[in-house]
Parts: sequence; structure tokens; C-alpha cells
Amino acid sequence: MTKSILISALALMTILFSCSGPAEPSKVEGNKSFYGEEIALDKAISINELTAKMKSNDSLSDVLIEGEIVETCAVKGCWMTVSNQDGEDLRVRFKDYGFFVPTEGAGGKKVAFRGKALKSTESVEMQHHYIDDADLSDEEKVKQKQAITEPKDVISFEAVGVAITGMDEVK
Repeated sequence: MTKSILISALALMTILFSCSGPAEPSKVEGNKSFYGEEIALDKAISINELTAKMKSNDSLSDVLIEGEIVETCAVKGCWMTVSNQDGEDLRVRFKDYGFFVPTEGAGGKKVAFRGKALKSTESVEMQHHYIDDADLSDEEKVKQKQAITEPKDVISFEAVGVAITGMDEVK
């Protein structure tokens, strides 16, 4: 019994601290702030192009995407969503929670990120977790959670590096 309590406590601590750490850029070059690995910014495709490519692929590795940030995790910056003209924004997580992006001031900024895209299914619990991390009122969180009753198929993205344009303007 004690062993199962210890394992449960360790699992809870892992969840609580998985989104911890400062969102300091690893490099600033001109008006671009880099987070995670420094990435080359050549040959980027849009999220809409990624969506089209994923119709015939289960995954794409080492792909560079550019777009506009909709929001970042308000708790610690452990994910961001990027605008997709087709209506379903792309959620970007960061490899091994090895880096984070700013929790404030990134919305509306141009972003480029490199990593791996993968078709996956997002559980109801994970969708609820993302709502808990969002910058929403408690009422809005409850309302959005009540609307989620089924897992959903998504394109998930794990970035190894991110470059945000204009974060140097946010003070």
C-alpha cells in the first residue's frame, strides 16, 4: 500500500512540475527570440500546408512551420497554439518539456518552429488539461469542459526549437 501511495505521489509531482521553468530565450538575434534549439529559418511551410501534407502522411519529421501564435499556456508556457485558417488551431508542445515560451505577450506574434508532426487522438482528459492551462475565467473553463465529451483526432506537433518575432518589444 505504501509503495502505491509513493508512486501516486511521484506521478502527481511529475504532472505538477512538468510545466515548470523559466521562459527565457536561448538566443536573441535582431527581433527574433529563440527558445529550445536554435533553428534555421529556411524553407518554412504554413500550417495549412502542413494540414494538407498530413492527409497523406501519419507523421512528418524535421519540418519547419511558420504562422501566428493564438495563445500560450498561461501557467508556464509549456505549449502554444498557432492559427490555422481551416478553423482548428495547431497545438505545439515542446520536446521533453525541455524549454518553454512566454506566458504573456506572445499572442499575435509571428512564429517559426521546427520538429515533428504526428496524427494522434487527444483524450477528453488532455483536452480538459489544456483548458485548465488556458487564460480563461473559471466560468469559461467549466463551459468549455462541459462541451467536450469525446476524444478528438488532431495533428500534434512536438517542437525542438521555436523562433518568435517581436518578443523583444514586450517588456
